[in-house]
Parts: sequence; C-alpha cells; structure tokens
Amino acid sequence: MSIVLALAAAATPAQKPEDLVQLRDTMRCVATRAPRATSETLDSDFREQPAYARKLQRLMDTNKTCFSASTMRARGVIVPGFLAEAQLATMSGTDPVQAVAYRSALPPIAARDAAEVIALCAVRAKPAEVRALFDTAPGSAEEKASLAPVVSAVGNCTPTATQARFNRPGLRAVLALAYRRIANHNRGSAL
Repeated sequence: MSIVLALAAAATPAQKPEDLVQLRDTMRCVATRAPRATSETLDSDFREQPAYARKLQRLMDTNKTCFSASTMRARGVIVPGFLAEAQLATMSGTDPVQAVAYRSALPPIAARDAAEVIALCAVRAKPAEVRALFDTAPGSAEEKASLAPVVSAVGNCTPTATQARFNRPGLRAVLALAYRRIANHNRGSAL
C-alpha cells in the first residue's frame, strides 16, 4: 500500500472500519521501524506547513515495507493520530492517569489550535477512558462505546461560544496526539 497524505483542515471522508484498522496497523509498523523519525515528526509543529507535511510524507516514503499493494488516502490528523497511538502502546505498564496528570512544577503546555485545546483538556479530564479508547479497533462498536464518556469531557472542554465538530477517527486522532504530548511533557521529552 502506498499512502497519500492530505493534511487539510477538511473532515476526513467516511472510511470503512477495516480500512481504518489497516491504516492503524500500518502506522504501528512505521512507528516500530522508525521510532526516532516518528517522534521527530510528531514533535514538530503541524502548523508549519508545508514542512510538516513533507516530514510526514518522508516518514511514509522511507518505510514503504510497511505498506501493502493497495493505496489508501488519509486526510487531516488520522495518520499522525495512529502514529501517536503506536508510540503510546510502548508505554505499557505506565499508569494512564499518572502519565498525563497535571504537574504544577512543569511549565504549561501551549495548545496550538482550538482542537488541541479541547483534546488536552479532555485527556486530563478522562485519562483512563481516553487511554482505553486506544485499545479498541477503529470504527468498532467497542470504540463507539469507549468514546461515550470521552465525548462528555469534550463537550465540557469546549470553550463557550466555540463549536467543535469531530468525526470518530478525527476525535480519536486528536486525543492520541494530545495524550502523547502530555505524557512526553510529563516525562521531560519534546513537546
């Protein structure tokens, strides 16, 4: 599979659950084969376009052995989100609540856009529930059930007079990226 990335603000078109599972598994392969390049890519600022998109595409291009013969298109935060999930899987044994607990001795994390404001807040509000979400298959009934308590936190974390719209894959992705960012911040790694 080759992957075509479109890092646009537009919503991701509806994808079949099996396509999302395949994409997640492919990103696990990429993150496992290139952990340092994955970290460097995810640690960079997604607002710096087109540099961020080029880094992400380069990461995909240098890990083609992870891809099958088909082509999949992914937009927005889905690919980075699955890469973040793959890195979170290596944190096994870490208490999900403590990994992202607020640490007053550390400087605050500056959110880079409205979606990240909401995601950082939701991860801190429901850390165990967010972490459990990543143990479900994308697009599954289990994922939908895991999202229920998280969606209430998303609503509570959405600033007044702000409208937040996420599809399930997009919400899962921004939560994974936020969880990874907080956990790395708490460990003293890159933001």
